Amino acid sequence: MKYKDTPILMYHEISDTNNPWCISPKKFEQQMQYLKDNNYKTITLNQLQTGVENNQETNQKLVVITFDDARKGVYTYAYPILKKLGFTATIYVISDWI
Repeated sequence: MKYKDTPILMYHEISDTNNPWCISPKKFEQQMQYLKDNNYKTITLNQLQTGVENNQETNQKLVVITFDDARKGVYTYAYPILKKLGFTATIYVISDWI
């Protein structure tokens, strides 16, 4: 697999709120467990950039996980799941909301 073919999964909020921008904690955990069970390795955007710029290939199944907006559910629900599975993620914080 070439680094340029690495999927990027982008989430906004992890919550039971009925909102098209949200995914439930249960569904998020199922998705992350699927990745773990299927031997995906998370990498950072910096690692992805380096791999793409150097036209690197890997035998590993790579994925990047990102969260837009740094909403509360990312810390409350997603972080413990990611930590348990040994996954990394990138969070984009909107500084005006802090």
